Amino acid sequence: SIIEAYNEAWDTANAEALDKIIHDDFVFNPHVGGHTMSKSDMMGFINSGSSPTSEHNRILFENDEVGVAHSIVHFANDSDSEAVMAFMRFKDGQIILMETGATPLSDDYKLVEASEEPTSITQQKTVVRVISILISVIFLNKKADLNL
Repeated sequence: SIIEAYNEAWDTANAEALDKIIHDDFVFNPHVGGHTMSKSDMMGFINSGSSPTSEHNRILFENDEVGVAHSIVHFANDSDSEAVMAFMRFKDGQIILMETGATPLSDDYKLVEASEEPTSITQQKTVVRVISILISVIFLNKKADLNL
């Protein structure tokens, strides 16, 4: 899995492995700041020693063309942790595009177990955003299939 390889490289700060997973024409559109980043920007994060860390990484969907993943991300700058949904496009077995959406998590957030219902407003918002993003991804894929 491309996403598994990406998560492993990121979590272990393995710049060499990340360099092989990220396409040279990579574009990253993060959920904040309105910036677009390149492969060199991503490599700068991993080489800085202060890159975000993640936990509870889940692959929601992945095929040879696209992937959707969800994780809880903790930032080195002490900002709030976030529940992050990432959409990725693949080319030649590498990630060429990544876009993220996120919900900030409060200090009292609790990870929802599969058998539990969301209890906090933050968790409910996260579930709604995840569903909305998945619907958008499905629509975009159907639209692309129809060459619209």
